[in-house]
Amino acid sequence: MSKAELDVGNGQSVLEKIELVKPDVIINAAAFTGVDAAETRVEDAYRVNRDGAGNLALHADSQGIPIFHLSTDYVFDGKHSRPYVEHDKTAPLSVYGASKRDGEAQVQQAEKHLILRTSWVYGAYGSNFLNTMLRLTGEKELRIVDDQVGCPTSSERIALVLLEFAQRYKSDGKLPWGLYHFSGQSHCSWFEFAQAIFDHAAVAGIIARSPRLTPITTEEYPTPAKRPAWSVLDCGLFERTFGISQTPWRVDLEATIKSLKSGFTDQLHITSVRS
Repeated sequence: MSKAELDVGNGQSVLEKIELVKPDVIINAAAFTGVDAAETRVEDAYRVNRDGAGNLALHADSQGIPIFHLSTDYVFDGKHSRPYVEHDKTAPLSVYGASKRDGEAQVQQAEKHLILRTSWVYGAYGSNFLNTMLRLTGEKELRIVDDQVGCPTSSERIALVLLEFAQRYKSDGKLPWGLYHFSGQSHCSWFEFAQAIFDHAAVAGIIARSPRLTPITTEEYPTPAKRPAWSVLDCGLFERTFGISQTPWRVDLEATIKSLKSGFTDQLHITSVRS
């Protein structure tokens, strides 16, 4: 359901839409994701990321409907040197991160909720790091931050996980509710991610040449919003609970780039063991 079809920040509209559609499950992928823009558009960010999530959770809960909600690694300050687990203290550095953390708290008020914190989401469609890099292919040189580390995560992979949850709920009528971390397997810097993007794009034949990549520090690329230097998530609880294995991020990146060449999203496979 698009933004034009439903303004999640309007509680009455959310209630009316739920009563009209009568969904079996609500998946909240709505978000104000402009990390830098949120620093000046504070009200807009909170209206979607906190209030919108709260409206959906409130009315889902009142009618016994499960809600699946997507959150972000940006709820952390990035000062750890080990992967973040679900119960680590949140300390967002930006308005975006703070508004998403508050959205989590709203969703947790619903009895039947599943929250997935994920990181560095990219995909074949929309505005994301992958498409930005490919758009800048013609540049002679790109200066890419090399001291921020995270786990690139395919949007298609996330969608498959959410669909798996919906199917399990339809089949069993229950799920292990709560908050979980889910991301691509292993970690890298933005610079390493960019290198991999251009390497796979060259092999796939969708670019003729790669720009020269130069690693730089965060200080050399100032932005309105601060980003965590360490955005690595521990997904062990997710894997143990759902029997779904993480996929190496390079595997999903290669599949996504191949889908860009073919014009449609290749079928990704999920490794799943039903408990």
